[in-house]
Amino acid sequence: MITLLRTSHPLIHCFWWMFLVVSPLTAATYLESVSGDLSNEPGAPTFINLALGNNIITGSVTSPVDTRDFFSFTLQPGQRLSGIFLLSYLDGTTGLAANTGFIHLDDGLTSILPVSGTALLGGNTLNRTNYPLATTNVLTNLATAPLAGRGFTAPLVPGDYTINVQQTGSQLNNYSLSLVVVPEPSAASLVILAVVVGSGMRSRK
Repeated sequence: MITLLRTSHPLIHCFWWMFLVVSPLTAATYLESVSGDLSNEPGAPTFINLALGNNIITGSVTSPVDTRDFFSFTLQPGQRLSGIFLLSYLDGTTGLAANTGFIHLDDGLTSILPVSGTALLGGNTLNRTNYPLATTNVLTNLATAPLAGRGFTAPLVPGDYTINVQQTGSQLNNYSLSLVVVPEPSAASLVILAVVVGSGMRSRK
């Protein structure tokens, strides 16, 4: 749910309505059951066109037949990736949320295996212990390179990136991720917002 600021200033309302228009609640959806299995190859990830808003990727991984899901995307100029959220993560056999998988983020339209050292941007085990809620931001956690990678600064800036979701155990893990793409605040909008906030503070004196 999005809550608008309680203000009568027309510029504030204009700023928020512009954001709502360009950032729909759901921008793009990729379902493996509909669009096909995501690539198992680090050198040839499935490319997904992300748009402003919540981009939902839903798939499953298990070993040895479908150990990894590699998908890549490009953030265009004026776009930022502000978050990755684990909407669901379940063992397809038992329904448990505790079975551990792995997720990593890499720069470029390809990735590498094995995962080691600082070759990646960031990687961590994937489960509800690390990401207990659907509102827990996976991106900011990966930025610290908790298990692998060299670390990075969130949000992600324009460029090419690849994500890998994997399960090297025999359990089948079903997952759903939300990649949130937001517009980069333009210099003009930042100036307008600063002026509005400043005038509001002065009016309260």
